[in-house]
Amino acid sequence: MAKVNFINKSFIFQVVFWLGFWIINFIDEIVNTEDDHAILVVTVYVLSIMTAVYINILWIIPKFLYNKRYVSYIVALMFSSTVMLLLFDLIGLAVEQNSLLELMEGDPFLFIGLIQDLIMVGGISSVWIIVEQLKTKERLIVAEKKQTETSLKFLKAQTNPHFLFNVLNNVHFLIERDPSKASQTLIKLSDILRYQLYETDEDSVYIEKEIENIKNYIELEQIRMGDRLVLNTHFDCSNPKLKIEPFLLMPLVENAFKHSSSTEPSIISIDLKVNQSTLDFKIENSLPGKVKKSKGNGLGIVNLEERLKLLYPKNHEYMYGEENEKYVSHLKLSV
Repeated sequence: MAKVNFINKSFIFQVVFWLGFWIINFIDEIVNTEDDHAILVVTVYVLSIMTAVYINILWIIPKFLYNKRYVSYIVALMFSSTVMLLLFDLIGLAVEQNSLLELMEGDPFLFIGLIQDLIMVGGISSVWIIVEQLKTKERLIVAEKKQTETSLKFLKAQTNPHFLFNVLNNVHFLIERDPSKASQTLIKLSDILRYQLYETDEDSVYIEKEIENIKNYIELEQIRMGDRLVLNTHFDCSNPKLKIEPFLLMPLVENAFKHSSSTEPSIISIDLKVNQSTLDFKIENSLPGKVKKSKGNGLGIVNLEERLKLLYPKNHEYMYGEENEKYVSHLKLSV
């Protein structure tokens, strides 16, 4: 919802800006000239400036300026803007019969006006760049704040008393039956708590750390669920130093174990592929015979969706739903 409001505000700002631009030019036209076609002349002029500006900010700037191709950017800007502004003069011929003649005769005032318009297009586009940078900075600040809040919520959800109780209860029974396994279980639990408390202070972590934490969690769940659990995992990580936000995958893993724990057997499949700059994570879990329909998700999943929107607004694809009596979550991420 916040994103929609943001878009609406941006659209309203642009409408108000161009309307104000038109009014200023219209007043200037009727004050300094006695042109009977002032409305048409000013409208065509504003449309030409608008077209040149939007071509610049939507195509030329991303293609050349953001890629540090400065000479190509200047040439493309001058060419596209000149074409738009000359088209204005050709249209102006229909209402001012001498405009094309002035153009052909090289009227210096006409070309001075053209240069001024080019500067105007560049100036308006520069303001756009500054505004976009401010928006990006604001989004980063919001994301950073949200990161702190959600990290605490994830920590609370992941180290909830029920989870700790189950682990410690299993350790209690293992102490006499299998002391070595009990010790290993406590080490795994210690590793999970250490990772959550001390290794996720940064904005991002290596994917190998996230994978290690997931594996530790899975091992604890295997001890808890015993033979009821049928688990298939595949971790293909060709770039272990890829950085992502901490606790990004864990909610999906927890969700799978939570909703499959009442099935016999509990079937879970985890497939993670990581290459140079992308992550593909798919997890499937069995569902009980009667699944209670719900419009919402748990706290962890809701927070995950919010974090993805804030931190990877255009670089993620998250799909989930029931398929063939299984619940499937699929996250694709480009870092």
